[in-house]
Amino acid sequence: MRKRVDNVFICRGFSLLEVMVSMLLLAMLMTMIFSISKSCLGVSRDVREVQNESAKQEALIHFFRDHFLNLPGNARLDLQVEDTATHYLSNLVVEGVPTAFSFGSRPMTAEAVEFVTVLRRDKFLDIVMRYYDEPLLDPTGKRKEGLKPSRELTLYEKVLTFEWEALDGRVLEWQYDWTVPTRQPFQLKLKMKFTPQDVLQEQVFFIPPKENPETFVNRSISASGSP
Repeated sequence: MRKRVDNVFICRGFSLLEVMVSMLLLAMLMTMIFSISKSCLGVSRDVREVQNESAKQEALIHFFRDHFLNLPGNARLDLQVEDTATHYLSNLVVEGVPTAFSFGSRPMTAEAVEFVTVLRRDKFLDIVMRYYDEPLLDPTGKRKEGLKPSRELTLYEKVLTFEWEALDGRVLEWQYDWTVPTRQPFQLKLKMKFTPQDVLQEQVFFIPPKENPETFVNRSISASGSP
């Protein structure tokens, strides 16, 4: 500051108290700005994580919907369940579906696909899809033992509830297993709950009816115009 005395300007500095008060105000202002910025970044990160999880969940549902919607009429389904103390562990086999995929830039095909719920140590579930090079079901519909998958892929990690149910079209009753080789369930229902705070979701997938091979061949010949 400058003070005028008899037409002479005398310069004097700030007192120590003024400097300390200024620094204190500056520190308080910087703390407020830092806290607001940190809160905004935290909210943005939480929103992004929620959006990513929602996108993963929607992608999982769309994957199953497309998979079952495109099942041929001669596909074979086998659903079994294991009742543990905390979960129903579903095991769903889909066979007779042309399945092609790439692994390590190599095109591959699978004769059967198995969707398995694997119980983790933290009591959550992993959803695993396994590919097999040969059929898993024998002509009577029983599962072959000792077959190992050629590849497997984890579709989703850490799910709280993941249960399949099959609708018997003759009696219109839902059941946890399906071991009828001569016909398909009318629908499949998937019950999911990803976290304890979530509401239990239910998704229903329509299954194309099993077709008589003779009817399929006759329709194919008629469509191709062959005699």
